[in-house]
Amino acid sequence: MSRSPDKKFYIYVILSFISVTLAAPHALILKLATNAGIDNFSFIAIRALLVLLICAPFLIRSRQKLAKNWKLILLSNIFIGIASISHIAGVRVAPASYTSVIGMFSPIIFLIISAAFIKERMSLNKIFGIAIAFVGAAIMFALPLLLDSHNLQIYPESIIFNFINITAFAFTMVIYRKIYARGVPIVTTMGSSWFLVFIVATILSLTTNSDIAAPISIMINNPIIIFCAFYSSIMVEIVSHGVRTHVYKKVGAFVISAASFFGKVLGVILPLIILRESLSIHVIIGAIVTLVGIAIIDKKPKDARKNLQAA
Repeated sequence: MSRSPDKKFYIYVILSFISVTLAAPHALILKLATNAGIDNFSFIAIRALLVLLICAPFLIRSRQKLAKNWKLILLSNIFIGIASISHIAGVRVAPASYTSVIGMFSPIIFLIISAAFIKERMSLNKIFGIAIAFVGAAIMFALPLLLDSHNLQIYPESIIFNFINITAFAFTMVIYRKIYARGVPIVTTMGSSWFLVFIVATILSLTTNSDIAAPISIMINNPIIIFCAFYSSIMVEIVSHGVRTHVYKKVGAFVISAASFFGKVLGVILPLIILRESLSIHVIIGAIVTLVGIAIIDKKPKDARKNLQAA
């Protein structure tokens, strides 16, 4: 018995929320790894190696499809490499919370780039919903900084690195969708983007470390780095990004952007709940406003229903 387009759509909405939930602690994961003493390039090389090893059977099986799409795959390698380096660099030079503030712009930049290259229709209710969700996120993240302006510290390097990261990742998602749409399996699509990253990151790690064995020694003495590498490579780079690409292809960029805002709400509220800390009024109001914006985005998914019906 086939599901109706409405039911399929909301299944994809749930999947998008799962994907952003898995990726929500990624900045914290990267911060833990860099605080443990490993350098940026070594950590990226380890992540890339893990992704390639896990995806190897799929890459071998789909080698002919990969050869036909080598230009897109090369582009995805370049952009995911830029995104990875800039993300870690941005987290290293500023608090993780600072990265979250700049991350408010990621759904907006993703929508603009997706609209430019995928030509997705931007209805008024979707634009309005995104605007409301952005205001809610701003209340949660930016308002506390503005109210405490006398203690506000600006990190120019972090701002630059994080904007490079969210822009490069937006391009990566568009390229992932194009590769996936050409019949390349989703796991293969994720794995194929890390060949060049692994080679370049390994070379840079070897040339920037006076002691070649230093990164390995640091990892052995700090098991948290191994956990961070596995979580980042498996749960984020393969599972979260794979699910996100599948949803993006099926129902478009707006659902992904709405889910991204949901992930930011979750990233703020969950630690407070786990640590049994009180929720401040700006967090409550911001979360409510953001959720209202998400509801508006998904209120009338006519375009997505038509696409699912056609599929």
